[in-house]
Amino acid sequence: MAILVRNKRALPIIPPPRRSKIIMLTGQISSGKTSFGRELAEHGFHVIDADGLSRQVYAEKGDAFRRIVYAFKLLKLDVLDKKGNIDTERLGSLVFNNSFYMKTLTDITFPLGRELIAKEIQSAEKKGKKLIIIDIAFGFEVGIDKFCDEVWFIDTPFNIALPAYLARGAFATEAKFRLIRSSQMSRREHLQKADWVFFNDREVDAVSEWANAMARLYKDYL
Repeated sequence: MAILVRNKRALPIIPPPRRSKIIMLTGQISSGKTSFGRELAEHGFHVIDADGLSRQVYAEKGDAFRRIVYAFKLLKLDVLDKKGNIDTERLGSLVFNNSFYMKTLTDITFPLGRELIAKEIQSAEKKGKKLIIIDIAFGFEVGIDKFCDEVWFIDTPFNIALPAYLARGAFATEAKFRLIRSSQMSRREHLQKADWVFFNDREVDAVSEWANAMARLYKDYL
């Protein structure tokens, strides 16, 4: 395990109100990002599960649900399961295999995702949180990095991430892993944009060590 300091980027102009330091935690599929986020939360960091928030868009049968169903119906594609809920497995297989389908989905979900995250940030600031971590897979694609002070990237090699993904169950296949990984920003781009890089070069879980190190470094915010 290694923690590497990247060159600092010029800090973006943040729309008011702004009272907290905001960090985007990201990584490619099965990088260990979610586990790291949970460990950080146990160390007192306030962590927003942005990927969990995005799933609310699918689960709640509101405006976003109707727009997704309608958009794919126009393409003569049914994305509902037998219970009338969005079949996330089918939807995923469609969008990760077709860039137009992906754009159709993200044109709906990304703006809504940004709104949900903004509300979570405001709520955390009202509670007096000085440091907020946004745990998100497609952070650069959504544009979350634009209002963050720092970006933390978990860099996990293919040969370690793949077995971790396959361990999720029968639905997890190498083909699907490759599709999802290819749809994300490249490793090189992540490395260029990140302020901190956590290199996970072994199968042993290193997130506890990382969290301890960052808790010591950011103790004044906790």
